[in-house]
Amino acid sequence: MLKLSEEVLMEEREEGRIEGKLEGRMEGIMTTARNMLKMNLSIDMITLATGLTNEEIEQLTTISEQLIPDK
Repeated sequence: MLKLSEEVLMEEREEGRIEGKLEGRMEGIMTTARNMLKMNLSIDMITLATGLTNEEIEQLTTISEQLIPDK
């Protein structure tokens, strides 16, 4: 029988694993959306492919423009 503190620790570790997986998945989706923007795909297509909202994609566009100014 596990002590209460060990059970809590195990639950916290599991929560941490789940959070890490979600963060990694979101990071992958954002990378995919950035690549799709570079390919000049429409925001509607990117929304359909990634599940991101128009606002999230527009934020990515703004951030990308700030990081990579026009030549």
